[in-house]
Amino acid sequence: MKTGILLMFAFAAEEDLKKRTIPVLWVIVFFALLFGMRFLQDRQSFAFAGLLAGALPGIFFFLICLLTKGEAGGGDALIILLTGILTGFWNMVMICFLALVMTGLFGLVLLAAGKAGRKTCLPFVPFLLLSYVILLALGFPDYM
Repeated sequence: MKTGILLMFAFAAEEDLKKRTIPVLWVIVFFALLFGMRFLQDRQSFAFAGLLAGALPGIFFFLICLLTKGEAGGGDALIILLTGILTGFWNMVMICFLALVMTGLFGLVLLAAGKAGRKTCLPFVPFLLLSYVILLALGFPDYM
């Protein structure tokens, strides 16, 4: 499961860096496969409330996308929503928090170096990937 999520992040991060878009169809295919695997592995702990709670960070990011009129990416929100369903609420909150901190620090470094301005858009999925890898190395997420 963790490897599948890692692959989904890696594939989406590569596309986000190269094309500044998220391959929505492929992300949904990855999610469907991983969701099916998770359901087959552990049907008893598969509660609707847990799935809904895991989706909350993604819903929050979709709201930000709507409020900022697309400044924050809808593809990023989709990946956060689907990954949250797979990993659970607190794991997704940790992934997003670490990714937001790293994105902010990277943006500050670019700003200080004169390589970017205030309106520069940074791809977010690579930071989600990096935070997921860091948390895996630290023994998180603990959903499996």
